[in-house]
Amino acid sequence: MKLELTTNPSKNDAKAISDGIINFNRHTVGLEPYDDEIKFSIFVKDNGLVVAGLRAVCYWNTLHIELLWLDESCRGQGIGEKVIKQTEEFVKGKALRNPLLKPQAGRLSLFMKSWVINCNTV
Repeated sequence: MKLELTTNPSKNDAKAISDGIINFNRHTVGLEPYDDEIKFSIFVKDNGLVVAGLRAVCYWNTLHIELLWLDESCRGQGIGEKVIKQTEEFVKGKALRNPLLKPQAGRLSLFMKSWVINCNTV
């Protein structure tokens, strides 16, 4: 076996990894892939300048919140709550089960402890 690190993987190699984890999850974890990966962002702008935002992706019936950032000037004003509420509205009806936070989002998880994102298909 040979290890190969690359910043430009071939489409076939990348697909092999994706197919492998999809098959593993189907048989082991019980997650079904959500066929259409949906990437989305929410931006909060003040006079055209981005002062807060969220980056997320939906796949495997799950919402993955990758980043949530608020400029210091925006904190404590309910802006984070509005971003989360807009996220909830966007994912409604998309057959998603769970919101997940990326591991690097340690501080994000402190903020998110007070919020439960509702992914139900109302």
